[in-house]
Amino acid sequence: MLSQFINYNHQCPLCDKPLNLYMRWQNSMFFQAKSLGKDILEFNSYAYAYAGTEINEEFKPKLDILSSSMLLRFKDNKMLTEFTSNELANEAKKHQIYFFYLCNPKSIKQKGFADFSISLYKGCYYRSTPFYEFKQSPNKIWSLDIVNPDYKKIVNKDESFAFNSLENNLEKVYMINLDYEKKETLLWHYSITDEDKKVKGFRPNLFEKTIPLLPSRPKLGREHRDRLIERFNSWIIMS
Repeated sequence: MLSQFINYNHQCPLCDKPLNLYMRWQNSMFFQAKSLGKDILEFNSYAYAYAGTEINEEFKPKLDILSSSMLLRFKDNKMLTEFTSNELANEAKKHQIYFFYLCNPKSIKQKGFADFSISLYKGCYYRSTPFYEFKQSPNKIWSLDIVNPDYKKIVNKDESFAFNSLENNLEKVYMINLDYEKKETLLWHYSITDEDKKVKGFRPNLFEKTIPLLPSRPKLGREHRDRLIERFNSWIIMS
């Protein structure tokens, strides 16, 4: 199903900009993908550039790993992986792994070697896979496989998007997350004025609501935005 995830969409359904693909090792590194041709992806450490500008004690012992990369190939419905160093290959076997697409890379904030955050408000659109891990077969071959067999048919684990509307100096922000594993939809909403934005540390009142998974993904294009906002406001009123 990973190949289906990769090819599910390559443009943001909200703004039509190209999506950026990443790989995350749980509680460890994350990588940005680069296409090397049809069905071949190269993943390079996102933290490497960060480390290069500020070499500190956290990064020094890991620079060899940070400068290595992983190749992911899809061939005959199989996932084939290659590493440019044994150190990176051995490290990969220690972690559960997921992949995610993100619209705006400026929404990523690197905090350290293994710590980062994503602002959905800035990110616009996000979707991710279930967890994968490297498993060893009886013939001693390691391969990337899904952690939970119950999720083999799930293409997207999470799909999230954020949009807003402006009225005078009031910005209304709407965010939706579709969780295909839990079969839930999480809604967020808040309003903020231009004056509020100038106040350092200001935290608007946040509306949150969990409802069953929507039977189909809302239409996200700009021509459907007003109708989607009306639908979102009806969910808020009904709560």
